[in-house]
Amino acid sequence: MVRPFESIFSSYDSLRHDPTQDKSVSSYLAIGAAYAEMGFIESAIEHGLMALDEEPENPRVLGVLAGWYEEVKRYFPERKVLERLVVIEPGDSSAMLQFKEVLRRW
Repeated sequence: MVRPFESIFSSYDSLRHDPTQDKSVSSYLAIGAAYAEMGFIESAIEHGLMALDEEPENPRVLGVLAGWYEEVKRYFPERKVLERLVVIEPGDSSAMLQFKEVLRRW
């Protein structure tokens, strides 16, 4: 349980000392992943959204965020994120399958 906290604090330190866009996206995702590992998916989503604010067209951020939305059964936001992902990465068959699955639930 200590390891996720170390990751969170380390990532916040990175943000504070080097707030460049590339670094902040990675840090926000690392913080989100640590929260997700501890079961705090809503906090993970919050940090995923911060990463998305930094890079709205980042396929990695969109994919991770969609996974977290799915984990808490928030299908509408998952659908919106996946819509963006399949537009940005039309050749991503995994994202397309996930998108079709979310549409099927509607």
